[in-house]
Amino acid sequence: MRQVSNLALLLVQWLLVLWGLMLIAITLNTFLVEYCYFADLPAAAPGQSSYSPPIFHRLTVGIGTGLCAIGLGAALFYLRRIYLSRQANSTGL
Repeated sequence: MRQVSNLALLLVQWLLVLWGLMLIAITLNTFLVEYCYFADLPAAAPGQSSYSPPIFHRLTVGIGTGLCAIGLGAALFYLRRIYLSRQANSTGL
């Protein structure tokens, strides 16, 4: 049972790291596409609506969330390493 839980934790750690990296890549790609699209639009005429979506806010939230996921995965790697080293020391290996 311990082996299965160890493998499950390893899988969760890698999924968190990969999810964080993918989220950062998707966020950067979306930011560049939206930025180029809205930069090419003509300026609004006086008195008309000049709405533009909050693309910079989306960029910061996406990168922040990705970095949090990567950090959580890294913290789990570190805690798992500490747990395994304590377990090895207690068994006398």
